[in-house]
Amino acid sequence: MAILPAAINDLIFQHLSDVVFYIGIENDEFRFLSVNPAFLKVTGLTAEQVEGKLVKDVIPPESHELVFGNY
Repeated sequence: MAILPAAINDLIFQHLSDVVFYIGIENDEFRFLSVNPAFLKVTGLTAEQVEGKLVKDVIPPESHELVFGNY
């Protein structure tokens, strides 16, 4: 399988109509590293409100079980 050059990968990430996000794991906690414009449109959040933040601090508490239930 060929690996796409970073510029092409970034172009796809930015223009997909599907919600896409990159997550990092630190000390058993999930952190949003990057989100695409579709994520921001669907959630109504800004990149500043999401990127670099812990997932548990962005996702409403009532949705934690649904979001983290598989991890």
